[in-house]
Amino acid sequence: SDVLSKDAAVTLAPSEVDKADLLSVAAYVARRNRGYVVPADLQHNWEGWESESDEELRDRVLKSGDYALDSTARANPQDPSPLQHIEDYLTGNLYNKLDAETARLSEVSGAERAQVQKQIALLQERIDAKRRSIDDVPIQLRILNWMPLEWLDAYLNSDEGRKRVFYRDPLKPGDAVAKMKYEKGVYTLQWVAPPGGLHIWRRKEGTGRYGPSERVKVEPGTVVGSTPDEFDFLKYMNRLSLKREKVRSVEEDIEAPFATWLKESEFREELEDRYNRIFNSEHRREYSGDPLPIEGLREGIIPHHYQNQAVRWAAETGRGILGQDVGLGKTFIGILLAKIRKQEGKAKRPMVVVPKSVATNWAEEVEAL
Repeated sequence: SDVLSKDAAVTLAPSEVDKADLLSVAAYVARRNRGYVVPADLQHNWEGWESESDEELRDRVLKSGDYALDSTARANPQDPSPLQHIEDYLTGNLYNKLDAETARLSEVSGAERAQVQKQIALLQERIDAKRRSIDDVPIQLRILNWMPLEWLDAYLNSDEGRKRVFYRDPLKPGDAVAKMKYEKGVYTLQWVAPPGGLHIWRRKEGTGRYGPSERVKVEPGTVVGSTPDEFDFLKYMNRLSLKREKVRSVEEDIEAPFATWLKESEFREELEDRYNRIFNSEHRREYSGDPLPIEGLREGIIPHHYQNQAVRWAAETGRGILGQDVGLGKTFIGILLAKIRKQEGKAKRPMVVVPKSVATNWAEEVEAL
């Protein structure tokens, strides 16, 4: 674990690996293969491979606690799950991995089942550390595309929603119910017949404008009316022209009460899970800020913790953008990256492409370091 987390910026040459130590070989293989370790690579690099089978090699590496079985990386469902270093395993979309591991529990038994249960606990712990309570999330009518519109329908048809939005009494049997529809970027409010259907008065066919009416039954789910802009909240959702005081009225009298109602409703648990799965599912790898083994730095030059992290990140990913604020040492980080890459033989003559206005500054920084 230390080899990966603390020295990811340093790439070992095969000759520097302790081939008599299985875990050292596994760490070397993992670093060169996005954290994955397969028995064939261990056999190619480990001196003691002839004494153990593929399954025994996997078990020994797994028992170290530094690796996990990644079922999402299997080419075929019947294939054994490849080993992946735990730091790499606990990155990416952890909800997808949690779902996959939970489903796999029913397929395995014995020691492998215990390992899957352990991984589920690790995934859940990492997810919970980043999970955000729905109480801290603003619910906005203009940004509803991440939740089912049926939840807004439920509010509009509740006693509170009918009173606040439509100034109507609670629903009675036979009343049309509100149903939101989103199509081609426009929200539309529809009135549909309830589950039991409803009756309406309609002019008899062929009787003319002033002819007699007849009572007609409308089947459940039939749309009996629709509008994209009859109500202020629809204009607000569709970003149509609306006076400032009416915008404030929608936000205070409809949007805020809807948010409170939703967070206290039967949908709360699903709402929180959905929010975190969409907006908090990706977990990035954490890089150590411990000192880097960079040779030739001038005495007294000590990189900051965040600069060491940035160098490790850039060295491992091989590309990216440093977005630190002005004065936090992006030039310094670039020079450190060039030095460590040259030191390990990954770069012979690092090239820096910058505007002429800062070229002199880069040259001075290189000399200073």
